[in-house]
Amino acid sequence: MIRLDTLSGLTAAPGPFAVAYLDATQAKELGPQEVEKRWRALRGSLAEQGADEATLDEMQAAVGRDDVPGEHGQALVGAHGRLLGDYALPGRPRRETARWSPLPHLMPLVAQLRPVVPYVLALVDRVGADITVHGPGGESEATVDGGTYPIHRTGLGGWSALRYLHRTEDLWERNARQVADVIESGVRRTAARVVILAGDVRARETLRKVLDEPARDLVVELQTGGRAEGIDEEKLREEVDAVVARAAAEADQAAVGQFQEAYGRASAGIGPIFAVAGLADTVEALRKAQVETLLVVDDPSSDAEAWVGPEPVHLGLDRPDLGALGVDDPVRDRLDAALVRAAAGTDAAVITLAPGQLDLRDGLGAVLRYPDPG
Repeated sequence: MIRLDTLSGLTAAPGPFAVAYLDATQAKELGPQEVEKRWRALRGSLAEQGADEATLDEMQAAVGRDDVPGEHGQALVGAHGRLLGDYALPGRPRRETARWSPLPHLMPLVAQLRPVVPYVLALVDRVGADITVHGPGGESEATVDGGTYPIHRTGLGGWSALRYLHRTEDLWERNARQVADVIESGVRRTAARVVILAGDVRARETLRKVLDEPARDLVVELQTGGRAEGIDEEKLREEVDAVVARAAAEADQAAVGQFQEAYGRASAGIGPIFAVAGLADTVEALRKAQVETLLVVDDPSSDAEAWVGPEPVHLGLDRPDLGALGVDDPVRDRLDAALVRAAAGTDAAVITLAPGQLDLRDGLGAVLRYPDPG
């Protein structure tokens, strides 16, 4: 599920727009030259479609400068002599395409973007933790270092050893409480969906005991990583990415389940309508800024079109629809571009589905933020 906040500036800007999806992989020795060759082909296509040279020059200056390792793509958006967007794709673009059009062609970007999943990562030991809070606005880091004496248990026996043991465990718990305060603050601030703990086993155990809800219920523990030097950072990152991807998939599944339940009730005539499916009903809901979550079956081969006006909610399946909204000179553009603009302009989330993943009429559906009167 993608929130389109970061794209709302693009969709609100005046067109026409030049959009290019480029394979920016530089794995081979001649990688930069190959990327440049692919860009020249896309630039030529945009020029043939009518894109201005100033905009193309600005886009060209951004080609290949992302320094992303491995296979990846780059999506570039420009208009009126300016570069409006430069996005790294987590994989080669499904199609290397270039389009000059009234609306920015953003559905391929939305389909490939990774969702922003707020989470907290804590690398812990018995002294404290290195904590990173990942939220919609970026990430912030904090280091907690508590007391260090006596931090280790003694091997001596007798009453003094028992007192020393109690003091050590008390110190571990005090240190853990300081770490928990920072984690809980991060969870509240970002509405984090997962708290990832890595590092010393006993420190993780103590921390889980002192964490309050809801942070405690969000904990996932890793066996890789910690505060000590020499940890395998690449393996840690892979494990963190897997946990975050799983959280994103679970959120998508929950949203799909919400749609299925609400649409089932609506189809059966039970209660108010909180979900719609099909092209006409979904477009009407977007036009009324009624959509909380838009579900779209991703079909890169689709060439379906819609009529649009200057505002995100100016969307219709035929010209009279726009006339009813007071738009005198509507234009036609890709339906998926119009859907993305409407979703971004009305603060709706988008879930892209693979063909066959959900039986969805016309490949479109929506969970509504307020009930339709029916």
